Amino acid sequence: QAPSAQTSAQTSAQTLNKHSLNLNLSNPSNPSNLSNLSNPSNPSNPSNPKQALQNLQQNAKNFLNQYDTYQTNMESYHQNHHMQDSRLSVQNQIPKQWTLISASELGNDAYSIGQGLAIYRDTAEKCTLMDNERVLRTMHVEGYLLDVTQSPRKRKSIVLRQLVERGATEMLWLNGKDVMGLISNPYDMQEQVFGATFLTDSTFAFFVVRPDQRIELREGRFNKNQIQSRLVGKSYDDVPMSGVDCEKGTMVFLIAYREDEGYLPICRRMSDGKDFVMGDYLEEAPICITASKLTTKVAWIDVNGQVYISDQNRSLRVGTSDSRLLALSDDGHALAWQNQDHLCVYDAREQRINRWPVGHLLAISWKSDF
Repeated sequence: QAPSAQTSAQTSAQTLNKHSLNLNLSNPSNPSNLSNLSNPSNPSNPSNPKQALQNLQQNAKNFLNQYDTYQTNMESYHQNHHMQDSRLSVQNQIPKQWTLISASELGNDAYSIGQGLAIYRDTAEKCTLMDNERVLRTMHVEGYLLDVTQSPRKRKSIVLRQLVERGATEMLWLNGKDVMGLISNPYDMQEQVFGATFLTDSTFAFFVVRPDQRIELREGRFNKNQIQSRLVGKSYDDVPMSGVDCEKGTMVFLIAYREDEGYLPICRRMSDGKDFVMGDYLEEAPICITASKLTTKVAWIDVNGQVYISDQNRSLRVGTSDSRLLALSDDGHALAWQNQDHLCVYDAREQRINRWPVGHLLAISWKSDF
């Protein structure tokens, strides 16, 4: 029996060595646990062939146990690797709820005007606006337009314009395509007003620079052809950009600045001026903000291009952007921005980002269901 035991031992050892070699060659990821796989020795001249066979059988048993562990770990590794890759994927069809306005549609002179809008000038007295329903609307307004906001039913607009020859900045309101009047500072006609956003068809929020240079939020209301306004909450050292309506027009998301602390993202309730903190203090002001229409979920892009989404519980970094375009779905479960000529949409439910090649965009917005 000795010769047959020796032959069997040598054959088994060669087979095990072959499998061990194949395992090492077939592992491109080289996980650390692979180094634990044993390579049974191949005794060429065993002094006791029967003992050699028993030893080799035990080695084979140990090897197979380790191989089972290796397979389990590799399956887990590939599953986790696939899950990580699936967080960022390129899709074929853009969901129909997103409205996109591309630069190629409106020409080289068109530019983004915020809140899903893009605009270009036809003549010195007339410009054309493409709104978030992709409808072209004519506006009889002179000057360079810095900001435009539309009422929910698109009947009224508020425009912040700059008149270069006069060095003046004015806020106007329009009914349809025609200018109806100025929205002026209640403290001093020479002081600035800015950052209007509609809350309903008849009310809007805007910021006022006080004589002491502090910034306060006011609610404006259309009363026939006049504007009435009231103070909402306390003032701040500075507010670097326009606010955005949220929570069905009952709140405004804004960035407030305090000299001793920094920039703070807050939602202010319009009924009583109470502030709800939406994130930690920021060293620098964001370059873009947005909010969902039906909830208090908000988002911003910081100066480094990092995209954040936040509620009252936490702020989460979800991506990177090379633009100032940002939009949230009405329910706050989807956040869209542009990066490297792709539309990127973060799905909060699935915690993944989908991407579509779209070219250079001027505006992104969500089609509201109300």
